[in-house]
Amino acid sequence: MNYEIVSIYLKDGRNATGLSGQSGAAECCVGSYEPYAIMMGCQNNGDRAMMVFDLARDSEEEAVNLEKLRLLCRDGAIPVYAAGKIENLENIRTYLDLGCEKVFLNFRSSCGEKLLEEAAAAFGRGKLGWYMETPEQVPENGALPEQEVSMLLLEPAAAGVKDRTKLPVLLHEEKRAVCTADNVPTYVYKSAIPWEKFKKNSDGLVPVVVQDYKNNDVLMVAYMNQEAFEATCRTGRMTYWSRSRRELWVKGLTSGHFQFVRSLTLDCDNDTILARVAQIGAACHTGHRSCFFKQLVRTDGEYRQDD
Repeated sequence: MNYEIVSIYLKDGRNATGLSGQSGAAECCVGSYEPYAIMMGCQNNGDRAMMVFDLARDSEEEAVNLEKLRLLCRDGAIPVYAAGKIENLENIRTYLDLGCEKVFLNFRSSCGEKLLEEAAAAFGRGKLGWYMETPEQVPENGALPEQEVSMLLLEPAAAGVKDRTKLPVLLHEEKRAVCTADNVPTYVYKSAIPWEKFKKNSDGLVPVVVQDYKNNDVLMVAYMNQEAFEATCRTGRMTYWSRSRRELWVKGLTSGHFQFVRSLTLDCDNDTILARVAQIGAACHTGHRSCFFKQLVRTDGEYRQDD
């Protein structure tokens, strides 16, 4: 079974462009698209997973990339596979603990075969894959490590290896271009009800109740004017009107905690929007997942009305 996979190259927590394979990492530049936006494109295209190459060069950048990976695994709608500079069992354990479904080892490393055997014993072959850039990376005995891994990831130069294995094979070739910042798929949403039919307040605004599409938690309440509503539909990212700053506000543009549209619904009076979103990180500026965390009244038992 062979299928293509979209890959991104993570540098400083963002999608890196301008490189071909990991060897060009030193010359790459950081793209303008959030990795989660690429993941949304993958999901909408029907992709089964997304491959993330971690290009961290130092401990500071590594911390940023790992946090981004954690959020992708936690909030993403499709599985995440990880690859990069993997030198020991602890590197593999870190990616798996973040929530990555599989970790791919690169056999350019001199310790690759030995590490793969140790990793298979420690984590199981279902959590491991083998990344090949050239056919010369086949072990000296000519055998593929089908007992140690559950999947192969092949660069175009090594694509011929797919005919020598019964393992599922991921191919990079045709979809690599979709990973660059300028070619990420864009999804435009068209409202079934025009803005003119919305009931606005005296400032021309409509309140928006924002809900997590996965668990229905209410995350926040904000406001939209026509420009914000149209920007939200055009970009797929929640955009509001800031009443205090008197300007458009793309949620997450500063913090990285974007909200991606899953659905927009108007209430019975046409005066309130319910937005179900994929939330990256915290919705609240305090760092809480939801802005609603100050409990006022709660009943844990049977309701009783006093006489």
